[in-house]
Amino acid sequence: MKIESINESYERGKLVANQNFDHGIEINLCFDEPIHNTTYWRLARRDEKGMLGPGSDFVCSGLSYQTNKEGAEPVIDYVSLGLGKKKALLLDRDGVLIKDTAYPGKKSDVIFLKEIIPTLKLFRKAGYLIVVLTNQSGIGRGKYSEEDFIETTRYIHDFYLNHGIKIESTYHCPFHPDAIIDQYRKPSGFRKPYPGMALQAAEELNINLAQSIMIGDRQSDRLKISYLKSFVINEKDEKSDFKSFTEMRDYFESMLKPELNIS
Repeated sequence: MKIESINESYERGKLVANQNFDHGIEINLCFDEPIHNTTYWRLARRDEKGMLGPGSDFVCSGLSYQTNKEGAEPVIDYVSLGLGKKKALLLDRDGVLIKDTAYPGKKSDVIFLKEIIPTLKLFRKAGYLIVVLTNQSGIGRGKYSEEDFIETTRYIHDFYLNHGIKIESTYHCPFHPDAIIDQYRKPSGFRKPYPGMALQAAEELNINLAQSIMIGDRQSDRLKISYLKSFVINEKDEKSDFKSFTEMRDYFESMLKPELNIS
């Protein structure tokens, strides 16, 4: 939506656009009404200088939400440019699509986790795009190259496509503060749990993050977006949502029943 007026009232507060808000852009306001005083940031465009995040990759959208709740603490949340309409299943790669064998960056390192296939088919049948968001600091650490990663990505896409599952796109972050290769040695707002990759995917693929789901195998896969539902599958993590792929499939089959027309 475009913010035509400065204040948009809600039940417990109001959304405020300050004088720096660009009324010519569209922002996907897909959040539930916050319980905190919230300032909304978005990805910096190429012609902008970022001001927030580990890599200064975000700029203030000019929007804030002011609650009527006394003493509400200020927090930061994120919005994407554009009016995303599509639902997406956002996936971590290592530990979800392929086995995490410690920097599996080359095609020869790949061991597919076929147990995820029934869950992916459920989401595809329900109309979700499949998108991969993967931290790949192994590139910056010199474990493998960008070319290795591209070849491996094509291999993974082809494998799942041969099983009837189209992966729309894979986004990766090669940056890390401890990288040994200079061009990759930096903090980055695209490295999970920061939401840079998800916001980029939302803008480029017309995704509504509030109607989307993220699945990973680590707590860092729970992205810093309040309205994005995130789940972790990891049998060794007591805080995970699922301990097995079967448990995860059963949960999402029940959750997606209305969209799958299952009674």
